[in-house]
Amino acid sequence: MNLAQIGPLRPGPRTEIAGLYLAGASLGWGPGVEGVMLSGVGVGAAGAVLDRDLFADIRAGAVFGNTDQLPDRGSDWDPLAVATDTVLRGKKARPRRSRP
Repeated sequence: MNLAQIGPLRPGPRTEIAGLYLAGASLGWGPGVEGVMLSGVGVGAAGAVLDRDLFADIRAGAVFGNTDQLPDRGSDWDPLAVATDTVLRGKKARPRRSRP
């Protein structure tokens, strides 16, 4: 690894080749799911292709898809609670080991 591969020195979505855009964990937004998502959406490749800040649209509540195909979950549905609830995913929570 060299200094050009760290943090803000990593490449962005635009390249010198017209029509070629980059996305992924190796870009400036870093590794992991969040970094990959940011590199592909508004601040990354898709936003660069469309010349639009898609991330701002997402933060404002925009839905990019056919909302008629989404199930009705009611106004009290909490996606974070569902995503973190192991019971809803069919798994039993493992007991935490106590540290000595």
